[in-house]
Amino acid sequence: MNFKSLIIFILLFFFFAYLAAENSPNSIKNLLKKSNSFLYTNSDSTNYYINKALYLSKQNNNKDLELLCNIELTRYNIVWGHYTDAFNYCNNSKILAKSYNSSEYNFRINMYNGLIFSNMGLFADGLKLLLETQKLDSANNVSLNLKSELDYYTGKTYFDIGDFNQGMKYIRSSISNAAKDNDTLGLLLCYTNITKVHNNTDTVNKYFKLCDDILESKPKMLYEKVALLVNKAMTMKDIGKLELSKNLYLEAIQLSEYGGFDEYLAIIYNNYAYQLMYEHNFDSVNYYLDKSIEVAKKINNIEAIVEVYDSYSDYYSRIGDYKNSLKYSKLYIEKSNEFRKQKKLQETRFLSAVFENEKKENAILKQQNEINKLWIYVNIAIVFLIIVIAISIYFRQRWALSKSKLETTEKTKKLEIAEAKIQGQDAERDRLGMDLHDGIVSDLSALKMRIQSYFKENDEFGTVNHSLNTIIQNLRGLSHRMRPASLEEFGLVPSIQNLVYTVNQSNKFKVDFYCDFDDRLSQNIEISIYFLIYELVNNATKYSSGDTIDIQLYKDKELINLSVEDNGGGFNPDNKNAGQGLKNIRDRLTQLGGSLVIDSHDDATAFIINIPI
Repeated sequence: MNFKSLIIFILLFFFFAYLAAENSPNSIKNLLKKSNSFLYTNSDSTNYYINKALYLSKQNNNKDLELLCNIELTRYNIVWGHYTDAFNYCNNSKILAKSYNSSEYNFRINMYNGLIFSNMGLFADGLKLLLETQKLDSANNVSLNLKSELDYYTGKTYFDIGDFNQGMKYIRSSISNAAKDNDTLGLLLCYTNITKVHNNTDTVNKYFKLCDDILESKPKMLYEKVALLVNKAMTMKDIGKLELSKNLYLEAIQLSEYGGFDEYLAIIYNNYAYQLMYEHNFDSVNYYLDKSIEVAKKINNIEAIVEVYDSYSDYYSRIGDYKNSLKYSKLYIEKSNEFRKQKKLQETRFLSAVFENEKKENAILKQQNEINKLWIYVNIAIVFLIIVIAISIYFRQRWALSKSKLETTEKTKKLEIAEAKIQGQDAERDRLGMDLHDGIVSDLSALKMRIQSYFKENDEFGTVNHSLNTIIQNLRGLSHRMRPASLEEFGLVPSIQNLVYTVNQSNKFKVDFYCDFDDRLSQNIEISIYFLIYELVNNATKYSSGDTIDIQLYKDKELINLSVEDNGGGFNPDNKNAGQGLKNIRDRLTQLGGSLVIDSHDDATAFIINIPI
């Protein structure tokens, strides 16, 4: 082995080792960890890493990791407000989870399903699903982290519907579980939520202090710190501490610009500008509004754009520039309408997905409710009705059974008639083929020998001999087509190929034949398919004005599919006088339990046949 070969071998070794490592379960889990690190800060990066992990899971046929990726995609789409996609991924997770008896997977799927409904504003449905998941918590062994997360979502939903006491009950439970699990992010979310719903200033400051302590111990949690600073700034403004509020906003702006948190920047710039207006400090308002609209347009956040246009209109009105105020007021109205349409479309898409899933269940539930109401008010009448229905059903079943027997008998007779007719036609065709071969063809051959003996010197001998040869050849071909000896000996495909060769020899039509199988079928089906093709080719050569015929034969587990198409003029397949050949085809398919579709146009006619096997 020379030096170059050694280098190539080493490079290939490392290349395949890299591929193996990249496709390993640990590599996929690392991708999911990376996606979690960007979950709240960078939508594109999160989406990229989860989808890459999902692709590798499917490629390796790892259903466990595929399920985990679908759950993470559900969570990602919830965080970024794509609730229809979140609902669809949640349903995918449910389907995949049926193969696993994992309490943790089922717990997360049910929890995120409830959260989706709550975030869409369907609080009653969301709370119901979250409380059902709480029952799973008591029955299954799940981690403290998941218990804390569920309690947080349940408490937050109670806050959303105005039930402060129940909300605090679950938030306290979430705090307890997060503390046991050393889950600082869970604690921070709970403390922050309390500051948003509590009216007592001392309590709010207490929980702000707890949040500050967490963030001081976790300096890398920049995004969470920005969220806290904005929350504190809004609270300080509400209680009249404007200077402190401004300083908090400026610190949040600095950290957001450093961390690239554009979603927050658009909001913070606008909020800070509005506070400056509130203080009649108009000098810097336009600067921060311009920065806010620039970021909002960059990330295409329509809701933020609407808020900034409203701030612009208010700003210009306050400084007496009513022309620009009216301009931005119109832009605010236009964007507001666009935003409402977007929200309405999102709600419609989500509800359509939900209603499609629940349509059958709701119909059954509605029917059950109606029956229950009827049972309460008319008990005696129901008993009588049940008796009447039972008698009616009994006689209806007897009538249906009699009708079914009659239909079965008629159908059986029709099939017997069709089968007898087909068998008779096949027998007659065999007899005609034999008569042609053993009778007329033999007689013509004898006649040919006599002519050769007595009229060989005649001037017309060559013409007459050629005509006789042509007639004998045509009759022999017709005999073979009507009664192909190769069908029983060699099978369907060689017999069709022989038929195609014979027709092609006439030079009047070009016949193409394609078949995707070469194994034998039952004798009845082989004979039937052969004569179906024979009949269709014969009809095309007789009546079609075209010059090509395309035959395709396919087979799967349950069906034989046959299509015969020619490029001649079309005809009306519904015409009752369409011809005996078409009637023979339909009779044969009736006997086989097959189907026929005719697609006829001015420039082509296609016969599509399906036969069960």
